[in-house]
Amino acid sequence: MVRSFCVFTNNPRLRHSPHYGEVSSLQLLLSVRDRLHRGAVLVNHPLYGNFRPHQQPFRSLVVEETAESRAVDVESLSLIERALSIYGASGPIALPGELDPSIEADYAYVDGELVRESLARCGLEALLSSEGRQTDTEEASS
Repeated sequence: MVRSFCVFTNNPRLRHSPHYGEVSSLQLLLSVRDRLHRGAVLVNHPLYGNFRPHQQPFRSLVVEETAESRAVDVESLSLIERALSIYGASGPIALPGELDPSIEADYAYVDGELVRESLARCGLEALLSSEGRQTDTEEASS
């Protein structure tokens, strides 16, 4: 079975992902749910980092897909449906472009760091751009 991994994201630090879009995190979850119905499997939890929808405008989800058709992964679908339920009950959702640019850069950084391990496990860490935030090494040499 040939496996591939995709990153669905609205985080500008991952804008080189083929599945990057300037969409709300809710729209992103809905897109991933559609993929799950076609047999994709979640690699990371859709509510990682314990951020509520009104707090974090960015969301990045890694999914595993195969060329062969397979049954819906019930656990993945349950996780995404639970996330959608929480989004539906949370009121206004933080949207990209609504916050001060420096605050958005911090949220983009946090989202990238929270998904970094999943990206690394799937060989996708190169998609993660470091722009917009200095690394510890860069800060130490400043």
